[in-house]
Amino acid sequence: HPYLNKLVTPLPHIQEKIDKVLSQFTGNTLGIHIRRRYGGSVVKMQPKIEEFIDTHSDSKIFACVDSPEDMEPLKQYGDRLVFFEQSHKDRGLEGMSEALVDFCALSKCQEMVGTKGSSFSEMSEILNETKREIVLI
Repeated sequence: HPYLNKLVTPLPHIQEKIDKVLSQFTGNTLGIHIRRRYGGSVVKMQPKIEEFIDTHSDSKIFACVDSPEDMEPLKQYGDRLVFFEQSHKDRGLEGMSEALVDFCALSKCQEMVGTKGSSFSEMSEILNETKREIVLI
């Protein structure tokens, strides 16, 4: 994994965005990644989110979603919800840069619930150094 960490070294302007997201994390941040194409959904992740919030009084939920409509039901978590506002949901340079922000921040969460079969979730799991609990559903 050290080699993989060297490969994922964001440019300074992207790292600034990552750091801004990370500044909103607590010591108990649950990362979620929803990839609809592989069966990910808010409904599937809801039990883990609720359990996490009930367990940690300082909990935050960091959300990465491919479909903006998946963010709507997550807004019920109010100031516990952290996300990187993306304006380019595409595979262009800006879209990929924004996805890298999500990817790097997701890999820094203390716990994670990702979408099984999604390389984004699986690679974030590999880069995650906390390994407290990571579930792919």
